[in-house]
Amino acid sequence: MENPGFIVPDKVADSHSRIERRHMGEATLLGKPIAIRTIASIALGALLLVPMVARADDAGPAADVRDIRQDLPVILASRSQPDVVVVDSVAVSGDQALVQAHTSDGPVVYAMTRYLDSWWYKGTIRVGPHDASACWKATASAIDSNGVTPQLLRNLGLPDALVDVAQHNLPLVIKASERALQQDGSRGKPWIRCDYTDGLLSFSEGRRASAGPYEITVLFGKNDATAGAEFPSVVGRAPDQGESLGAPPRSAYAFFSTKLTSATTVHVDAGTQLNVWFPFVLDASKTFSLTLTHVLPTIGSVSGTLKDNTLHFVLPPFAIAPGATLTGEIDGSPRDH
Repeated sequence: MENPGFIVPDKVADSHSRIERRHMGEATLLGKPIAIRTIASIALGALLLVPMVARADDAGPAADVRDIRQDLPVILASRSQPDVVVVDSVAVSGDQALVQAHTSDGPVVYAMTRYLDSWWYKGTIRVGPHDASACWKATASAIDSNGVTPQLLRNLGLPDALVDVAQHNLPLVIKASERALQQDGSRGKPWIRCDYTDGLLSFSEGRRASAGPYEITVLFGKNDATAGAEFPSVVGRAPDQGESLGAPPRSAYAFFSTKLTSATTVHVDAGTQLNVWFPFVLDASKTFSLTLTHVLPTIGSVSGTLKDNTLHFVLPPFAIAPGATLTGEIDGSPRDH
């Protein structure tokens, strides 16, 4: 199977918008004080033990529907905080799927694709227009005031077979189809595809960048970067079949690269925080490491920690020369197999 094309990730919060909100409180359990967040964790753990089952308006193989219902909230955990993604309906056709869901902001449709035996998040379609904190950009070909119509889905490049399944099973698509046929002028807000456009990484502040299907956030350690020094864009790609997501000998999970624009060599102290969000569910029982080349010295096998489907790395000191292309690879440990 070829490496899939990905709709660039949607937002839930960029580096300048939403700050994670935590509500603290205290209750009692068996007569002893216990934090509200602890109760929430216990409840979430109980919910995760309950099998996800297909519902009446789901369409597609039961195993695929079950996997998508389980995987999508995990994939989007870090992107939706403090909100929760609730899956309403799933439509599957072959290796492609559309998911109708909702958050406190309202209904939303997610596209997913199967690649290397995993379901990958592919993109978001939501009601718009919004300000920058809700959706970065809308392209003209991906706007439809009737809602999530079959034509809108085709404009996004989704296959006809999947569109056909969706327009007979997903309530949002069914209603949008009826509205488009009526053409009675009673249109609501347009539905758009959310595009992530900011790929710049700055030495002076934490920034988030789209890297192919992945998303990278970097907060550099103390450094001597001069004004204008930056990484204008990040290129990322998924592993191919031969590198395949933990299959020996490569065990690759992600690749990315970015070229430094600077008049001088930049020296960075220890402590740079590099976080990589993954569009498919990572196995929490496995171990992951990061290698960075074209920096001095080469950074090899930095262990990562996993939280909310995002790998977190803390880097040792390094230097990078003007015009150098920093190249990164994230691997699983062969000992995990």
